[in-house]
Amino acid sequence: MRRLRANSSSGFHLNILYPHIPKILKKFSDAFPRVEVKLISTRTVELKEEFAKGRLDLTLTNESENAKGW
Repeated sequence: MRRLRANSSSGFHLNILYPHIPKILKKFSDAFPRVEVKLISTRTVELKEEFAKGRLDLTLTNESENAKGW
């Protein structure tokens, strides 16, 4: 059986994940050691732009689902 090997780029607003990042990355790395994770922390508007362009696989922001324009 082949083991998963992949790259993932995720963006997040710093206020959301900051205290939890080390524990989350440790658990993810233990479960998926061959997956490279790239984290980007920037303003929500920039995260949305990068996601829309396909440069991020996932974004986590502090906006509601009814945010203007999305």
